[in-house]
Order: sequence, then structure tokens, then C-alpha cells
Amino acid sequence: MIHEPGVRLIVNRPTSNMVRLGVVDRSKVLPILRTEFTGNPLRGRGLLIVDSLTCRWGTEMYPWGKQVWGELWMEER
Repeated sequence: MIHEPGVRLIVNRPTSNMVRLGVVDRSKVLPILRTEFTGNPLRGRGLLIVDSLTCRWGTEMYPWGKQVWGELWMEER
């Protein structure tokens, strides 16, 4: 687990062939998957990357913030 002020990265393995990555912060704003971009060219693309790289993703809301997570499936060896 990596901890930065206000943001936490969580990595776990719910099953032998899945890795779940989660980013926890204190914001209560739900993420929006954007496909069109205006304004700052360096912002607003994180969820598009998550959507492209993961099998599925979602958001869990907490009283104090949220967690955005994505799951990566791994092949059995």
C-alpha cells in the first residue's frame, strides 16, 4: 500500500487470477468517464486509461470520500 497525503493506493488479490487496484481519496465527487476533452489537456484522462486497461472498474463511496478501483485478470500458469 502506498500512502500520500489525502490519497491511498490499495493493491490486493481477491482470487488467484485477479489483481484489484484501488485509489482512495477524500473527494465525494463521482468520477466521469470522458470521451471528449476540452480545457486542460493534461487532466481528465485517468478514468479513460483505467477503462482501457482493466476488465472492469467501479466506485465505492464512503462517508468521508471514495475508492475508484479496477480489476486486472491474469492467466493461470
